Amino acid sequence: MNLRLFKLQLLITGSLITLVCLIFFEAPPRIRKFYLNRVLKFEKEICRDLTIQNINFEYGSCPNIKYFRDGDPRDKNLNFIVSYTDSIGGRVNKFSKGKKFDKNDYRFFLIGDSFIQADELPYEETVYGIINSNDQFKEKKAYGFGMGSWHTKEYLQSIKAINSSKSQYDIYLFANDFTPHDHRPRRAYSPKKLERNPIQTTKKVKINLKDFLNFLAKKTYTFKRIKKIYYSRKFDKLYSGRSLTLLSEKNIKSSCNFLKDYENDLPKYMYDYIVFSAPYRCWTKTHKDTYQLVLGDIEEMISEVKKLDSKIRFIYIPPGFSFKGEFYPGRNHTNYGPGVPIDQYLKLSGLIEQLKSDIGNLLINLEDPIEISLAKFKKDNNCEKINCDNIFYFANDGHLNKRGHLFLYEFLYDDKK
Repeated sequence: MNLRLFKLQLLITGSLITLVCLIFFEAPPRIRKFYLNRVLKFEKEICRDLTIQNINFEYGSCPNIKYFRDGDPRDKNLNFIVSYTDSIGGRVNKFSKGKKFDKNDYRFFLIGDSFIQADELPYEETVYGIINSNDQFKEKKAYGFGMGSWHTKEYLQSIKAINSSKSQYDIYLFANDFTPHDHRPRRAYSPKKLERNPIQTTKKVKINLKDFLNFLAKKTYTFKRIKKIYYSRKFDKLYSGRSLTLLSEKNIKSSCNFLKDYENDLPKYMYDYIVFSAPYRCWTKTHKDTYQLVLGDIEEMISEVKKLDSKIRFIYIPPGFSFKGEFYPGRNHTNYGPGVPIDQYLKLSGLIEQLKSDIGNLLINLEDPIEISLAKFKKDNNCEKINCDNIFYFANDGHLNKRGHLFLYEFLYDDKK
């Protein structure tokens, strides 16, 4: 074949592929982004290196903004939601956007990560929104202060920033606060710091193919989609036909040897959960060290609240796969390897037992109350006619849904119950 003709054909083919990618993959999301940001005036949600009430935060919700969260086309219950923040970044209703925060307006301070930020729900359907719409809390309301991927260090900073005396602080704890292989940066607060070399070097930085592809995935929607499809198929193939074999709690407590079967056979993210289902004596040094970091934050929070002559509770919200039929099919996402079968559950019993041992009655474990409420819902409704999966948790997102937040209100705050 004529080399010149081949080059021309290659150029034409490449140009057509580029044009198709621009029209179908690059242009639509960019036009939508322009419309949302420039026309509807939505603002960026995350601000870094924040100072709130003279307290430093690594990151948090930007103050005085309107932002959105997209829905999930796979879940009819998770829709496009608009959220608003006040002068320190806490979620408020649309009429209070930019309102100056006044700690004296509130009695309850609900602090946590994305479960408390809850921007997959309208403000009125969040637990603090429900509290504030109820007449019994007319005088002293609830304040929701949370951010996706926050951890216990930020919860401690939040108490210091709010600085309200004679109040109730409810700190919502989640499994991800303790898992060392999660993406959130809690272990960065370890006393062991990375040393930085101040000496400048003129050595050329080598960029390999993987780095270049990752760069393209960050900058273009086309390669981002290709990357997502690639890894999805890769892990689907890896775990296809496999099922996570879960042991009974009796067998888990009898021996630690079962952890060796999982260590190199599961994603680290899922392995963390398996470890925390076992007693403390079975945990690896990494898991024990991470737990102790979090426990140190918890002890500081208790001390800080005592100074404020206030009360504190630590409320543990279990992952959706702690219950049959919840957080499905999200519980089978590639992050979890083979996933937890819909008719089984994985409870982090070892983590809960250790927390009970360390902080006693300050811990409220919601596992049993949620289990009882789920059983009641199924008893009161005909599950042959309605779908009784994902009663309290979103199907793919994994956070508490509208019913889940209503449960929190009724179990923890409704004095009439």
